[in-house]
Amino acid sequence: MKKDVVLWTHIPSHHTIGPFRELANSRNVYCMCRKATSKLRGDIWKTPDFGALRVEYLLEKDDVKAYISDFLDKTSDAVHFVAGFGDLPEFKLFWKGAKKRKINPIVIAERPNPQRSALKSFLRDAYYSYVVRSLAPMTGAALCMGKIGVDAYRALGLSGEKTLPYMYTNGLPFPELPEKIEIGTPLRFVYVGGDEKWRKGLDVLTEALRGFTPEQLTFDMIGIGPDSWVADFARANALEGVIRPLGKMQSDEIAPKLARDYDVLVLSSRHDGWGMTVSEAVLSGIGALVTDKCASRDVVEASGAGRVMTAGSVESTRAAIRLCVDSPETALAWKEKARAYRDDLRPEKLAGYLEETVEYVESRYQAKKPNPYWLNPR
Repeated sequence: MKKDVVLWTHIPSHHTIGPFRELANSRNVYCMCRKATSKLRGDIWKTPDFGALRVEYLLEKDDVKAYISDFLDKTSDAVHFVAGFGDLPEFKLFWKGAKKRKINPIVIAERPNPQRSALKSFLRDAYYSYVVRSLAPMTGAALCMGKIGVDAYRALGLSGEKTLPYMYTNGLPFPELPEKIEIGTPLRFVYVGGDEKWRKGLDVLTEALRGFTPEQLTFDMIGIGPDSWVADFARANALEGVIRPLGKMQSDEIAPKLARDYDVLVLSSRHDGWGMTVSEAVLSGIGALVTDKCASRDVVEASGAGRVMTAGSVESTRAAIRLCVDSPETALAWKEKARAYRDDLRPEKLAGYLEETVEYVESRYQAKKPNPYWLNPR
């Protein structure tokens, strides 16, 4: 009989829930969410399809500490997955309770967010190194976001046998793709995300778009409104016909729109734990330009559906966009490669990787290491 599984996560999101919902088809799976949503995403993220998942919200409990303690008593023999190394009060309670009950959690680990100050970066790295090293002995494994995440957590003190690559994919239904593969004239680019100038590299992206004309390309900005600094930049630099802020969009509307209306997605981040929009682009059958500081570069490199840019570089970003404009057949070929790869992004397949991970950890690392199939070049 398969052991129960418990997922401890901040908020229920489509990219986290999908594979665990699939696991719940063959075993009991509990989803312990800190809260139902966040202020940032509450009005655009639809409630996920939980399927057979058993969902609880910790901040709705009268006594969170007692509730977590009682729940851990009841599930001490289960396999526990947890988001991160205890950066919130409720998760610190989980780690403390897990240590007491000799539970060895499997951590879903994004890289720590970077700091713009060198001093703050040094202090952040020192703090995370201390936390990770202190929890390493009781950690069953770390599912690190991408190959870049594996390298980061090994540098922070986790052993090679405990660090495994992982990814996020969309737990929503995959969009239907147009019957015929075509590209637009002019070429149709898109960005999906917030207007964080530094972390999302929007200062770089907007500068890279200088000099392009509406006859060459259009660049829609989903998640950025007409009153944003991006819109002001476009007006001030005669780029209104190129940069087109579309405002917010519901999460379940994005992938179908990518499949229907665009040729290339661009993610210019200086840092992204994963970079979910790249997964959404490829599963929607379009290529992606992504920086080398996004873990989802793995999807672009394995599928061949896009190009990796240098984070923070206007020249690298402009050259990648220029490649597509000057050679539209490149964007067309990326669409074909995305279609060939996209089944590897289905949550059903990622659930199989989680099953392999459980077997590997339960065997005390004697079983075969899980196969990160999405990294295999096409």
